[in-house]
Amino acid sequence: MWWFARGFCLSLFVASHAPALADPPHIETQIRMIFTGWDHEQFGILTVAPTANPANCPVGNGYMTDHRQSGYNTYYAAALLAFAERATVVVVVSDKEGDCIVDRPRLIGLNILR
Repeated sequence: MWWFARGFCLSLFVASHAPALADPPHIETQIRMIFTGWDHEQFGILTVAPTANPANCPVGNGYMTDHRQSGYNTYYAAALLAFAERATVVVVVSDKEGDCIVDRPRLIGLNILR
């Protein structure tokens, strides 16, 4: 029983200190520009930090989202607020190969930091 408890505690320690392999990239930065979709219901952001492009999208500047994506209105509201307040944000981007919108990395989350 002692070996089981010791092994269980060791596995908890390793799990709590190992990086989460399934987490998409999180980039802490500020938004320097919001651009809209040129006659489409979409928007994108350019950030101070270099653009992460884990999906290997053809255009590696900025992140995009569009109205077909769940959370689109929430992302847009958060982006506008963060831009207006010059707040620091955490940009969450898809890391699935080829997961691009208008050839740019797909925005899947935007967290505003205080």
